Amino acid sequence: MTPLKKLTKTAIVLFPLTLLFFLIHNTKQPSPNILIARDTFIPDDIPSYTHPNLTRRQDYTCGPGRPCSNGACCGASGNCGYGKTYCGDGCVSNCNAVAECGKDARPAGKKCPLNTCCSQYGFCGTTEEFCTKKHKCQSNCVLDPKPPGGSAKGQTQSKVIGYYESWTHNKKCHQIAPSDLPVTEMTHLNYAFAYIDPKSYELVTMKDEIPESLFQKTVDTKQYNKNLKVWVSVGGWDFSDNDTITQPIFSDISSTEAKRKRFADKARCKLTNRLDIDWEYPGAPDRGGKPEDTKNFVALMKTLRSTFDASPRELGISFTIPSSYWYLRWFDMPGMMKYADWTNLMSYDLHGVWDANNPIGSIVQGHTNLTDIKKAASLLWRVGIKPSQIALGFGFYGRSFELSDPTCSKPGCPFSGGAKPGPCSATSGVLMHYEIQAMINQLSRPTIDSDGAQVSALKPTHDEDAAVNYVVFDNNQWVSYDDAKTFKQKLDWANGIGMGGSLIWASDTDNSQYSAMSEFTGKRVFHPDLASKALQQSELTIVRNHVGENGQDCEMMKDCVDPDIVRCPNGHKKMGWDKAGCKSGGKLICCPTRSAPHSCTWRGSGGDCNGQCHAGESTLFKSSCGTDCKTGEKELARTRDGCNLIHPHSRYCCPSDTLLHDCTWRGSLPDCPDAKCKDDEVAILNNGYADGWMRCSWGRKKTNCCKVSKPPPPQISCKITSCNIIDNLCDDSLDTVGTLSTRDKNGQELHTFEKRGNPRDFHWKLTAGLVMTEWSRSRTCGTPRLHQVNIDINDPPPAMSNTEHPVPLLIVSRFAATANHGRLPLARPIRTVDDTVPQGRRTRTRAIPDPFWQNVWGNAIGLPAGLPPVASNSPDLRQPGQRIFERIGSNTNPSHFVLLRDSVNAIKGRLEGFASPIDVSVWERYVRQAAGRHGSELDVMTFMAPLRDTVAVFQYLRDPMVMERMDAVASGILDDLRLIELHTQGGDGLSAHWNEFYPYYFEQVSQFARNWLQRRIDYARRQYRASDNYLRESVERDLLELENQIPDMKYPWED
Repeated sequence: MTPLKKLTKTAIVLFPLTLLFFLIHNTKQPSPNILIARDTFIPDDIPSYTHPNLTRRQDYTCGPGRPCSNGACCGASGNCGYGKTYCGDGCVSNCNAVAECGKDARPAGKKCPLNTCCSQYGFCGTTEEFCTKKHKCQSNCVLDPKPPGGSAKGQTQSKVIGYYESWTHNKKCHQIAPSDLPVTEMTHLNYAFAYIDPKSYELVTMKDEIPESLFQKTVDTKQYNKNLKVWVSVGGWDFSDNDTITQPIFSDISSTEAKRKRFADKARCKLTNRLDIDWEYPGAPDRGGKPEDTKNFVALMKTLRSTFDASPRELGISFTIPSSYWYLRWFDMPGMMKYADWTNLMSYDLHGVWDANNPIGSIVQGHTNLTDIKKAASLLWRVGIKPSQIALGFGFYGRSFELSDPTCSKPGCPFSGGAKPGPCSATSGVLMHYEIQAMINQLSRPTIDSDGAQVSALKPTHDEDAAVNYVVFDNNQWVSYDDAKTFKQKLDWANGIGMGGSLIWASDTDNSQYSAMSEFTGKRVFHPDLASKALQQSELTIVRNHVGENGQDCEMMKDCVDPDIVRCPNGHKKMGWDKAGCKSGGKLICCPTRSAPHSCTWRGSGGDCNGQCHAGESTLFKSSCGTDCKTGEKELARTRDGCNLIHPHSRYCCPSDTLLHDCTWRGSLPDCPDAKCKDDEVAILNNGYADGWMRCSWGRKKTNCCKVSKPPPPQISCKITSCNIIDNLCDDSLDTVGTLSTRDKNGQELHTFEKRGNPRDFHWKLTAGLVMTEWSRSRTCGTPRLHQVNIDINDPPPAMSNTEHPVPLLIVSRFAATANHGRLPLARPIRTVDDTVPQGRRTRTRAIPDPFWQNVWGNAIGLPAGLPPVASNSPDLRQPGQRIFERIGSNTNPSHFVLLRDSVNAIKGRLEGFASPIDVSVWERYVRQAAGRHGSELDVMTFMAPLRDTVAVFQYLRDPMVMERMDAVASGILDDLRLIELHTQGGDGLSAHWNEFYPYYFEQVSQFARNWLQRRIDYARRQYRASDNYLRESVERDLLELENQIPDMKYPWED
């Protein structure tokens, strides 16, 4: 950054210079400078205001018809200022203006927000001109505040909060599910964002197209990291944006105690762990803020804290803050930190294209500049916030600009606007980490462009002082970003001052190799594999899991107390309370912090929202003397404590298929000194009476101990595809070195399949390649999934991928046969020439006789020359049939091609031809072998492969981008058929036939696939029901998972 110019001693010259830092915040259109619009990137035209170290002087003179740009009084001298000198006699305009602080403020002596310095001229700032007695600072005259003491060093990565952008789960490219995130490297995963319904105050998804189930999928990532805490982040930039119905909600719910309590109760019932409030921004007039928001936000935090503390579950609260003074000034940080666990500092997006509207001007700067981060953090030191109370933000993305002069590319050089949009992020001025890395990898060495000119390799620059990298590409495109070196610089500083944690915006913008997370953590990061032993259960691991989970060493206090006030003893935490026997309040249930239940969700009254455990949960305590165990439960223990003859026992019930058995009370009366479980047992209950009428003396208790039954069979992670088990299924479609191969199909033989020709090279020319590949990590046999991967345009195609026509080429001959015979085809394969004659119902349009097909359809000059080409690079195709093939896709029209996993591509081809994906007799032999006494996991994977690939076919076909391609091809074919009707004899009716044939044919394909899969599942299920194979339960579960997906095996238009 360019430092401020040295000031002279004359007041008139000094005055305008001292305005540079914070004066701008008195203008009418303040906007974010050091914030990232976290659910949508800030458009180029939104103005913003930078933080420190401005580099451009503004004109603070004035005159008649030219008022002060900062809203100050225009004095008789033609200069801007406050007080009698400027606002008194001779004042030209704005004569009622008052200073921001100090003697000329209202009230006089007013202090600056965030305890910033008040200069002699009544402006708030943090530099020498504001803060030193030399320059007559009026109040808060601290030039370089130090962080408050008491924060442990080296803790920044002890808490790693990864934000997950919920809208990425169904993006057209770089589609990321929660299970795709590197959750083993996180301590917290924040689901972003939940919205608040303006009427009910319920937490809801931010968009209608985001399913509610996505949050549960986020919670389910705990299976890969049992210590992971899943939070819900509420709000975001769009939520509080102007002209939205949601903008007033935070102000509304915080305005009265009744509304605050209503929202807190709703949030408590919805949450599994914790709540992150992202109000952007209270008080700020440009964001719909109100002056009372500041104190009301504190009141909201207080209500949330008291409501959450009253819950038997341990619920947490955090809130997000900006780095810019303009927005941060509205936060009562000391007041809010009384009730929050910590605050999340958005220390990224310090610079962007919005700088064009700031005094700093249109110059390129790193968006995660450490110098600016330090100055932003100093605002928190001024109000006594400790570093340990802050999670420092790290950005997995970059801000990009278009340079005004390509020869000037260092920080401080001018820009003319935002850089070109990324191929996937599609927003000018920003590039995601995966896009930056792809570009750097692609251009790490000299290349040749399309015009034959040499393109130099990229040369990233490390700005040591700012701790950020930048690189120039495409001559005048500039982007700043972080890597291992700059992450370490920021972490070294944060660890040195005692920052309490870190947050990542956003964890889903990393690439598939997790290079950003690897660079951030300083180690190679991998995704957890479901096939690893991490999830395998044994008797001992189950026992260890149940210790604490089911309440070993938990105790119900004897006295009735107010649970809102009374706490558990030191070393224990409150897990709930029992109202039984208490006129008011309840008896606290306290568990040792070291072994308290850590994966339980409490349900029901006594501080929570409903009264039944959900599937997979167990009861820690039950209130009072209960009734018999419910259907589907079995009794593991019964006690007489506090019971009478009418209700003699309080039962501790678990699901009937629990792994616990042979439960017994241990402890010998009268003293019960031996009330301990054996090594192969788990303690589930402690009670003084146990199941008798005599109580252990000395306050001791018996322990109910259970053995653990044989562990359940492990989940099977299918690792093979149909290509591995079906001979020659994928061999004839393997790609060659450096190119993709597609098969040239010709339609010269009427009523027969198109014959395969020789492979031809197809060079990838799309801006970003869409690759549909089976996402094998963390998938059980019953849950296949296709995942989109973006490839570099100059890279070779991924292994095991084929060039795929979303609309198959065989459709051309099937359509021609239908139009020729006037009958729709039946769902059966074509094995002989006779099979090519369609046998289905008659079409609504008359048949088109043979002469057209014999004389026109395959005629090389059947169409006049000079017709509009199919695509911009297509040749002048005069053969009608060849024009339809060109429309479906070719070397000269590759826009609709998709790279698809080879096994899925092969099975798709068979289904589209109504052929069984695998010889049924062979497949049934595989099933019988797997279900036999010696059947193994590999045997299961073998027969599961074609079933999984069949499901995957329709996951692919239902992808929005694939559907767009199919629609485009079908619409284009319709246009071509109309053109053929117009320019040929005998072709009338082609377009009408197409409109009937196209949806009918593919509906037959989906019905064929559904029927085929259901029959295979039924067969496998019969074999396993008669089997004692040790994997029986796992296979039956996976078969059910596959069966549940059959209704979705349709083309989108069938819904």
